[in-house]
Amino acid sequence: MLWLVAGNLFAEYTVERPRLASANFGEKPAVVIVGRSGVFGLPGSRGVLQVAEIQSGFVRIVAEMSTAEVICDVDTGSFDGTERDDVFSVGDGLLRVYRYHGNELQVLAFFGLRSEWTDRIATLNDPENGTLVAVTEYEIQPDQDVGVTTIRGFRVRGGELVEVWSFHIGAHVGDLALLSGERPFLVLESGAGDEGGDLSVYDVTGVPDRVWSGRVTEGERCLSVQRMLGASSLLVHPVGGRPQLFTSSSGRLIRARSVDSEGTDILLPVGSSQLMRLKRQGSRWVSRGTVD
Repeated sequence: MLWLVAGNLFAEYTVERPRLASANFGEKPAVVIVGRSGVFGLPGSRGVLQVAEIQSGFVRIVAEMSTAEVICDVDTGSFDGTERDDVFSVGDGLLRVYRYHGNELQVLAFFGLRSEWTDRIATLNDPENGTLVAVTEYEIQPDQDVGVTTIRGFRVRGGELVEVWSFHIGAHVGDLALLSGERPFLVLESGAGDEGGDLSVYDVTGVPDRVWSGRVTEGERCLSVQRMLGASSLLVHPVGGRPQLFTSSSGRLIRARSVDSEGTDILLPVGSSQLMRLKRQGSRWVSRGTVD
C-alpha cells in the first residue's frame, strides 16, 4: 500500500478537482498533481501544482508551486528533446511549461490562449518533429445550450510553442489524448452537459482528419481519456462506470477489456499495460496497488 503524504511544508494544501500524470524525471517514478486549493471563486483560491516521488513504498510530495490562476489539467513530455519529462499545464487561458529539477519547479515557457475556459491538455513526445501538444478552448454564449470547442495543436520547436493546426467541434470535450503509431492520432470525447461518451479519432499528421468515431458508453460522459505509456492503447473511464481499455489500429479503436476499479479510484498509467490505482482520502492519497 502506497501513501501520498504531504510534508510539513505543503500540509496546508488540499488539492480540489485534481488531475494527475505520471512522469519520468530521472531516478525515481514520479506523479504530477494539479488542481486548486480553496473554494473556486472565493479569495484565497489558487492553482496548485505538486510533484510527488515514489520512495520505498511511499509517495511523498517533494515540490509544489501555487499560481493565481486555476490549473485545470496536466501532462508530461519533453520540451528540449531529451528523455527527461517536463510538465505541461493548462488553465485560465494559459498554457504553461515547467521544469522539475532539484526539488524545484521552474517556468520554462507560457502561451496565452484565446479563451479562459481551457480545461484539457495532452502531449506526445516526438524527437524528430518536436513534442506535440493539444489543448482545448471552450466558448458558450448565454443563450446557447451547447458551446463550441476549439482544439489547438502545437509543436515544441527551438524552445518555443509553435501552433501547427486547429479545428472546431460543436460540443464540449470531456478529455483528449494523443496516440503514437505509424502516425500521430488525437482521440477526444465529446458531449453536452451530462450526456456524451462519443469518441472521435483524428489523424493529426497534417491538417486534422477524422478517421473514426463511435459511442462507447450508454450516454455517460468520459472525463478521463489517457494514453497507456509506450503503447498505442487507451484507457477510457466513463463517469460512474468501469474503465475500459481500447487498442488502436490505424486510428480505429477496438475495445479490449474492462478494468477492475472502484468508482472513487483514479487510474494512472505507469507502463504499457500497468495502471496504478490511487484513492483520495482527505488531503492524502492511498495507492491500492497496480493492475495489469
